[in-house]
Amino acid sequence: VGFCYIPVVEGRPVRMRRLPCCGLGMGWFLFIIGFFFAAIPWYVGAFVLICVRVHDYREKPGYVACTIATVAGLCSFWFFNSEISRV
Repeated sequence: VGFCYIPVVEGRPVRMRRLPCCGLGMGWFLFIIGFFFAAIPWYVGAFVLICVRVHDYREKPGYVACTIATVAGLCSFWFFNSEISRV
């Protein structure tokens, strides 16, 4: 119960490399700057999640956040510009 797997090579623990963008990772970086740059980075993050194979599993949650923000933004844009909201 509560075991943590730490890979070991020749008696020394293997250290994971640091994530880019101040340790956040590109996914979370794109998510945060999407609030300041008109959601364009969210589309980039969604494209990366859907079309590019990401080798580091630690990057995936940020890209998923970008995809959720993209879908939410498109749905709200569609709803507020549809005929239903003008009634």
